[in-house]
Amino acid sequence: MHNSISTCSDERSFIGTNQSVISYTFYLPNKKWSKVEAERKRLKGKGKPPVGSQLFKDAFANGIERNLRGMREHFPGWVMRLYTDVDPDESLCKMICNNDDLFWCDVRQLPGGQNMSKYFPKTWRFLAMGDPTIDLFSIRDLDSELSNREAAAIQDWLEVGKPFNLFRDFPKGHDRPILGGLWGGKNSLIGYELGKQLLNQLLERAVEQNDTKWALDQGLIGDVVYLPYETKFVAYDSYHCTKWNKSGNVRPFPTQREGNEFLGSQVLWKLNPEPPTCPEECRPTHGKHWKRC
Repeated sequence: MHNSISTCSDERSFIGTNQSVISYTFYLPNKKWSKVEAERKRLKGKGKPPVGSQLFKDAFANGIERNLRGMREHFPGWVMRLYTDVDPDESLCKMICNNDDLFWCDVRQLPGGQNMSKYFPKTWRFLAMGDPTIDLFSIRDLDSELSNREAAAIQDWLEVGKPFNLFRDFPKGHDRPILGGLWGGKNSLIGYELGKQLLNQLLERAVEQNDTKWALDQGLIGDVVYLPYETKFVAYDSYHCTKWNKSGNVRPFPTQREGNEFLGSQVLWKLNPEPPTCPEECRPTHGKHWKRC
């Protein structure tokens, strides 16, 4: 029997096991992360407020509220965990107190006296993997939104019965093995001990002084989890389904796309370009006529 101590807080440990969790990171970048983000913003032309500003903080607070609503609509019974080093102001305190399905996980004082603040912030959300109080987990970004499209794919994955899932849902930027904020798993199928081992490997390589690129978390997940355990994944891919199907683990999304939606779209910054027509080979058998698969 695994030791049921949460990686979030004593409160989460008290609630018990078999939790279904959508796990996020919420942080205000320090000087090092700010420098990386500033360069990324300059190169990509992102329409974000200045990193670390009150506007930046308020924008992500809005992302928390939007995703809470989306979670309740599309993933009833699930809860949100925010792994964070942010000291909540009055408005955030009210949000935490008024939402029983929102859990604030201060990475500076986790159960057992752990302080995870030295690790690359986007890896904090990975603490859901191997957590003995969690069965199902999804790793997501606060600037994206949850959707019926995603919920249908998660249900399909559960019916397939493999330990991990991942999503690639746009031509540009999703043409890679795995995205840092579009994957998840079922701890009881992964194995709690293996989940902890993989998490420890990730964290060993994610200490602050070793970071040289923004997408560090993405590369780590690819190297430590996806490539060694590719056959344990179900991958939902609407554009690159033939490129990444060497293991035969790629499936089409079971539902047709609505409007300009795609998983991972940065709707918080209104950066949601229109997805082009998807290749016929990436469409489900029941939807070969779909141009927006």
